[in-house]
Amino acid sequence: MSHEILWVDDDMDEWLLDLFAQEFRERDIHIQGARSIIAGIEALRQYSFDAVVLDMLFKGEEAGGREIWNGLRNGVLRGPSGSDLRELPVIFATAFVGPPSPLFEEDAHTYIIHKPFDPPTIVELVANILGE
Repeated sequence: MSHEILWVDDDMDEWLLDLFAQEFRERDIHIQGARSIIAGIEALRQYSFDAVVLDMLFKGEEAGGREIWNGLRNGVLRGPSGSDLRELPVIFATAFVGPPSPLFEEDAHTYIIHKPFDPPTIVELVANILGE
């Protein structure tokens, strides 16, 4: 079964996204990238995804990926045709080394992976989350 994920990260260059996309394709998982909070929100509103990978911190943004996470979990951010995204799996890919928010730890659909990581590591995590 084919899966679609959204990867929202301001540091994700095209060549890096392509590298990850190659690894994910081997598991029949396709990636769409967004390099800003606004682009990520628009993608979530327009397209259906099976999971989203979020950078925790964005340059010049106070909330970063947490802004998208809050919108998803609060039901404010809705998918195509107003679909409910509150249980959409979210993987925070972060270089942030502080303790995670208790909200993240209590949410059964939120995962954290620390940068740097190699493509097979995140591919395996996402595949497991998606039941592959």
